[in-house]
Amino acid sequence: MALKTIRIGSSANIVQYDDADFDSAVETDQPMKAGAPVDPNDVLRLADLLLLIGLDRSSGNILAGGFLTLHTIANSAHGILIAGANLYSATFRVDNAGNVQLLDSDSGGIIVANADTAGKICIGRLAPADPIQIYNRTAGTLNFLILLWYN
Repeated sequence: MALKTIRIGSSANIVQYDDADFDSAVETDQPMKAGAPVDPNDVLRLADLLLLIGLDRSSGNILAGGFLTLHTIANSAHGILIAGANLYSATFRVDNAGNVQLLDSDSGGIIVANADTAGKICIGRLAPADPIQIYNRTAGTLNFLILLWYN
């Protein structure tokens, strides 16, 4: 146990706390600023980081016949899809109109692009659209993990 001090500006010893009671000096659910209005030294929450670098991570179950809508793409995107407890996976890219191109897939033809096909996992539909959607057209619920880098 040690007595710790937080210094704010030129005011020393504003707050003192015992480090045995708390594992952090400052806790907040609001943004913290280091300069005004926005400074390169601003403190970010981890949850904000993915939005700043253009990364969308989605995971969970998609029911048979269900879909998941991905982030809107302004220019282009590159994605990784893993489905069915690692049964199927693919990498893909998307243009600004919502056209999907499969780059690599080890799904045995289960994952398709720009299609609406029974028995398949479809990235996008027949008509290009932005944002794109991942459709589970298989007969059962599948677990999905999708990473999408976009700009």
